Formats: sequence, structure tokens, C-alpha cells
Amino acid sequence: MRLGAEDAPALQDLFERTSDFFELCEGGPPHADAALTELTHLPEFATPGDLVAFGFRRESLDAVVLLMRDRRVDAAWWIGLLLLDPSVRGSGVGTRIFEATREWLASQEAKTIYIGVVTTNEAALRFWRARGFEDRGTQPYTNAYGFTTDVVVMRRGVN
Repeated sequence: MRLGAEDAPALQDLFERTSDFFELCEGGPPHADAALTELTHLPEFATPGDLVAFGFRRESLDAVVLLMRDRRVDAAWWIGLLLLDPSVRGSGVGTRIFEATREWLASQEAKTIYIGVVTTNEAALRFWRARGFEDRGTQPYTNAYGFTTDVVVMRRGVN
């Protein structure tokens, strides 16, 4: 299902359940407004229609994928976040969500997918490399709250 600002409470609940990710990648627990920020914060090159969020649920929101069209690069999209509740990690859900996302991006005529993975998130680096993403270099990243870290920029074709 597609998520909007009205889904921020459910997304914030998922963020709270995945505090291990935020500790590793953001330097602390999720901020109280982290979900609303993720669903509404746009970089200077984007328009509101360029931000797309899909949620996946059983009883509660179990996973989310956030996507951003990069109008600076022809037919390119970024995966801003693929986050899974700890109860579904390691079950193949992440792979199924990525494949569904890849198919959706192909339907949007995307040609290239990018992702930035925090250098200390070794499990995520393994996951994305196993799905055909190639390292393109490392660069600093500052989140919406001012936390700075390094990310490995990765890329793969949609097909």
C-alpha cells in the first residue's frame, strides 16, 4: 500500500521497533518526528510527486520502502530506505519487497536504481550486493537532524 503523511504514526511505530537500525545508521534512537520527516522531507532537486513510500503489513506495518526519483539523472531512482521489522528479517521478505519495487520502478520507466548504505551496516551491504548492486564510491551523508556518517553509494540497472 502506498503511504502518505497520514500514515506517519504507523511508520513511527515501525521505526521504534527497529531502533537497532537507527542506532547503527543514525547515531541514536529515531526522533519523535522521524516518520513524518521521511514521508515529507524533500531534497532541493525533488518535487512532492518524486517521493514514493510503500508499506507492507500483516497486522501492523512490517516493512517500508521509500523511493525518490532523481530528476538530475535520466530515468534514475534512489531507494532511500528499505526497513523491515525484526520479526520478518531473514525470511525472504526483503528480497520479495525489493523485487516488487524493481518491477514497480520498471513500470515507471526507470533504468537505474541507486542506494546509499552506511559503511558500518555490513548486513545491508551484503544484502544489496547480493541483489546486483555495485559500489560506486563512498561519500559523507548528513541526515535531516544533522547526524553525519559515510555511505557507500551503490547502483544497478532496473532489469
